[in-house]
Amino acid sequence: VAFELAEHLCEALTRLSDAERPLATQILYLAGRQALDKGAAGTAAHYLGVARDLITTRDWEERFDLVFDIRRSSAEAAFQLRQYDLALELLELPVGRTLDPLRDAQLVSQRITVYTLARPNHAIDVSLAALRKFGIRWPRKPSLLRVWLDIVRTDWLLRGALDKDTFSLRSGGDITWVAPVMVLRAAGGPMTQHWNRLTCLSAAYALRAFRRHGTIGSPSLALAS
Repeated sequence: VAFELAEHLCEALTRLSDAERPLATQILYLAGRQALDKGAAGTAAHYLGVARDLITTRDWEERFDLVFDIRRSSAEAAFQLRQYDLALELLELPVGRTLDPLRDAQLVSQRITVYTLARPNHAIDVSLAALRKFGIRWPRKPSLLRVWLDIVRTDWLLRGALDKDTFSLRSGGDITWVAPVMVLRAAGGPMTQHWNRLTCLSAAYALRAFRRHGTIGSPSLALAS
């Protein structure tokens, strides 16, 4: 149904009223998202591109969630079509726009994924710069001593029995601690390719975060890359 509605809308864009435009944008996004989920990146890019054309400045204020999802999905479609420059452009916000930590981590992680494939020589620097935004400052090649101290620190935090309660999710509270873990997951590839000691630091950081706050999903989702 979404595809049929989207096709009709594409043929009637010039006749859309200002009142109809928000709903049309939503329908085009849903059609693009469905196409993307079905592996039809070209179709998705078409519908999402039309949706982007309908976005106005007011939408950034009144329908930010929709605008954010459209740009992220558009970047994903462009990435699958190997339109890497377009993907990176879509993952940049207009000047003056800011994001909460979790949304910022989503965009940053997606950007790292693009760099990993399209510009692998720059992926590690992009990854480390992204981590610095979330308070993680690691050199490109950490020393063996630094890694050893991090592992010792993590071992100490994990002392005692490791049972089902060790990584149990704490109810309520702020979950912005997840943001750097999301970035670490995306940066796993560049770190492994560049310097395996970075991978050790990443795994240790994630384990400590899960020990303090509990897991969201499975620890393996954040540690695997």
